[in-house]
Amino acid sequence: MYHFALKAGDSLDELRAWNAHLESRGARVRGQSDHRVSQSLHLRDPDGIEIELYGDADPAIWRDNPAAVATIAPLKL
Repeated sequence: MYHFALKAGDSLDELRAWNAHLESRGARVRGQSDHRVSQSLHLRDPDGIEIELYGDADPAIWRDNPAAVATIAPLKL
């Protein structure tokens, strides 16, 4: 398994809260991604499997433009 994803909220504020919570517990967030249709944090479990915590963006983004699903850019929280 490469990775799995868990929905962690519906807003960037909720994702920021998760980021702060993880960092306060010593977890290393390895990356942040903006997929336009969702934003996510990436970390690894002790076995090296990537865990993605994500929040959905406005669904109109992908309903109005299905090609938007295949995008990725850095996310800055």
